[in-house]
Amino acid sequence: MASVPARVTRRQGAANWLAASPWALKVTALVVFTVVTRLPFLPRYPFNGDTVNYMLALQHFDLANAQPHPPGNPLYVLLGKGVHVVVSDPNVALVWLSIGLAAVAVALTAWLGRLLWDEATGLWGSLLLAVNPLFWLYSAVGLPYTAEAVAGLLVGLATLACWRWPGRRSAVALGAAAAVAAGLRPTILVLLWPLLLLGLIGLSWRDRLRALGVGFALSLLWAVPLVWLSGGLLRYWSLLHGITESFAVRTTILNGPSRAWLNNLGQLGAALLVGLGVPAVAFGYVWLRVRRRLALSRFLRWYLALWIVPPLSFFALVHFGQWGYLLLVLPVASLALYALTAPALGTTRRAQGAAAGLMASVLAVVAFFLLRVGIWEHDRYWDAMLAALQQFPADQTVVLTPDGKAPLRVLNWLAPQELVLGVVQNDDGQIEGFGSGAVGRQLYRLVIDPSLPAQARLVPYATALRQRQLPQIFCPRVSLIVVHDPALQAWVRDAPAWNTLQLPGSEPLIWRSVPS
Repeated sequence: MASVPARVTRRQGAANWLAASPWALKVTALVVFTVVTRLPFLPRYPFNGDTVNYMLALQHFDLANAQPHPPGNPLYVLLGKGVHVVVSDPNVALVWLSIGLAAVAVALTAWLGRLLWDEATGLWGSLLLAVNPLFWLYSAVGLPYTAEAVAGLLVGLATLACWRWPGRRSAVALGAAAAVAAGLRPTILVLLWPLLLLGLIGLSWRDRLRALGVGFALSLLWAVPLVWLSGGLLRYWSLLHGITESFAVRTTILNGPSRAWLNNLGQLGAALLVGLGVPAVAFGYVWLRVRRRLALSRFLRWYLALWIVPPLSFFALVHFGQWGYLLLVLPVASLALYALTAPALGTTRRAQGAAAGLMASVLAVVAFFLLRVGIWEHDRYWDAMLAALQQFPADQTVVLTPDGKAPLRVLNWLAPQELVLGVVQNDDGQIEGFGSGAVGRQLYRLVIDPSLPAQARLVPYATALRQRQLPQIFCPRVSLIVVHDPALQAWVRDAPAWNTLQLPGSEPLIWRSVPS
């Protein structure tokens, strides 16, 4: 009798294992569900300027030119390069990487819930994560925030292992998790060091040293190439300091209440409302109206607090750049809110499942509208923008757009034939820098203030010069100026006299002819 091929035997073994493990089957179904539900929302254009930074990094890693911006996320870029080998379009490669990492995050959330509570809690909690509006949006675009969710879950699972099963293996797992998490997103070490410290406390002194040694050794595998590619340790520190001064220092409460900090706080509040509003309302109902409440052990209270509170405190008091930052705590927060809510809403699994199903349905509806605006309308906008720019001669047109916003970097990527200049504005909207050098002064006099003396010196592209050392820009044949963004158009002295080009569903462009 002919022997059965080894490949067939392995497939049968895997099938038998899944059939004998209903929980594993359900987790697999959730992973497939996560991937499939992202497919209708695949974007055709980069989501924002950071996406372009990472797309450029897949082709050439250069922190000095924001490819990507510091701190660099080396393991995330390395994973992206691996996908880029198979998928030629860098934006599509990053999107598929986000989807894959989202699937991993859903599986890890189910595992975490199973360890902390039970299988049902893990499954329902991971479903709530899969349909969460913020998680759904950022798992369908080319940004590293699903990697941040995976990084947080790795650290959280390793910390839990150090308390449940202290020993050499858990110590190695903690060190490896810290190194991988920091390689995916170096800021993890700043935000989750209390959780890592909790993991070390659960170990003996020998195992603590082992965990630290493993973490340090594995971190060198990505830290050394990162520093070398950045031009050395001093150069890397300078780049890191520059971006910190440009963003975190400007928004921190440590400098006193400011408009930038209030905007920072408002963005965090909006992200919390979208990402955790539904399970938080359910939890609030249970807390106020239902007497049955789930008790938490002392360790679990500390565990959840050290995972959730330090990042949220940093986001509120120091810097919250994008809603995607919240994905660091979103898996565990969604899981904990469900675990604290479901047992009080019903004593049977069917009742708990019904509660989770209701929350998931509401979350999915919110997610659809967020995805419609964030991806479908985003693509429609860029279709219209590129069609509008085709009406102007590329070699004679300069496009003015605010520096530090998505359109600047995205326009440079999608319309490389156009001359796109960023205009630096402060938190009050006032113009600080305009273009670069002599060109900036001429454009300022022409568009904003004709009384500006020819020898006056504007701050030349202040933010970008510190980070990227932009060269002098010359545009000898410019005969058309296009101004993008209402905030910048408000500074144009004779805007009503300019020509208007309306973009579908968005703000118009204004343009005019100028002396060459």
